[in-house]
Amino acid sequence: MPHPFQTHWIVNGAIAILATGMLALAGYVCLDAYTDYRNYRALAAADHIAAAAFAASEYYAAERGLTAALLGAPTGADPAVRARPAESRRAADALWQEVSAGAGAYDPASAVGRALRTAQAARDDLEALRRRVDAALDARSVAAADPARWLAVSTRFNEALVALGKDVLYGHDLPSELARAYALRQNVWVVSEYAGRERGWLAYYLSARRPPPQAVREQLRVFHDMTLIAASELERRATDPDIEPAVRAAVADMRKRYLEDFEPVRARAHAAIAGGAPALGGLEWVERATQAIGSILAVSGAVAAQSRRLLESLRRSSLWRLSGGIALLILSLGAAFASLTRVRGLVN
Repeated sequence: MPHPFQTHWIVNGAIAILATGMLALAGYVCLDAYTDYRNYRALAAADHIAAAAFAASEYYAAERGLTAALLGAPTGADPAVRARPAESRRAADALWQEVSAGAGAYDPASAVGRALRTAQAARDDLEALRRRVDAALDARSVAAADPARWLAVSTRFNEALVALGKDVLYGHDLPSELARAYALRQNVWVVSEYAGRERGWLAYYLSARRPPPQAVREQLRVFHDMTLIAASELERRATDPDIEPAVRAAVADMRKRYLEDFEPVRARAHAAIAGGAPALGGLEWVERATQAIGSILAVSGAVAAQSRRLLESLRRSSLWRLSGGIALLILSLGAAFASLTRVRGLVN
């Protein structure tokens, strides 16, 4: 039969070992929860940068279409109309500054750093071309400006801008539900971008009141086909059970407003440029197209809101786990201290 002293020593020693194990487990839980909390905070900052990049691309696309319409005017743009792209330009540039500042905090050697340099070079090209286009419009000598170059350079920057936002996001470990939401947002951008390219080219030729060459007609057909393909994929993705009802409702509204209600306006615009006698002007077309494209952008807004809610939910969850881990850590420390004290007292 074990001596009472030995029994107490064994029992309290076991308690001490158990308490030490609990202490180690609590430390691991705290560290894991804190790591997740920091990651979700960093991901929220990345989400903000990416959202700003997507929003900026929308404004740059609007400027692209409005400026194309002005460049097509045979006698140049009326001074009263010249200010119309200015609002989109100011909003786009403000968002670009926000994106470039946020992305500038990343390692220059990283994918984000490389994407930022690419976007900055494309932005410099756009700014240089803006000055030439502005000079041509101010002089009411649009023949001095090349609309094809304007549309190409502005599109190239838009692509680089969204690629930068994507690299900022995908530089982080994404939970599966967030990855699906971000893929959906990228899908929305593809729909709006191709719709915007069609808007820009049609705006120019409707203002110029002349039919486009065959190569441009083929390009317009490709733009519309890509819009329809991307919209179909968007509708398919929206059926995912993890996608919120608000997003699905926005996708349904996009189908009605852009793919159905707007289609007669598109057909009318294409018929007009084919005949060389437009039934609507370039600026009117831009306004109508922009209103319809707004239904696509509303989907992007709904997806962005879902992403923010998901991020906040994950951040709160990690914070609760951290609080629980700290409580367990304190309890384990108390148990370990008490048990070790008792063991030491028995030994003494």
